[in-house]
Amino acid sequence: MANSNEVGGVGKTMLTAAVIRDARVRNAFQVIAWLNMSQKPDLLQLQQRLYAQLSDNKKMPSQVAESVEGQLTELARTCAKHVVLITLDGAWYYEEVTRNELLPALFR
Repeated sequence: MANSNEVGGVGKTMLTAAVIRDARVRNAFQVIAWLNMSQKPDLLQLQQRLYAQLSDNKKMPSQVAESVEGQLTELARTCAKHVVLITLDGAWYYEEVTRNELLPALFR
């Protein structure tokens, strides 16, 4: 996990996008996901967007769609099938991103 935590407008998103467009990076991963975060992300919606990117735009199975824990289990199952790069753009605080349930659950 890499973190670039700076004030807004210094080019973090542009730099990250340039890195992801690099052929060497693209060839190193089977799936590249990009999530735009906010100061207070809606985890259910965020996880559904991530699932769509990891599964060729499929919807989260209805039996797990309303549960954060159910979604995490499905995401972990989906991530285990691929070499994945997940980019969290606009994550306001590194500690918040690593403290919430999304990343720790994916890398159990």
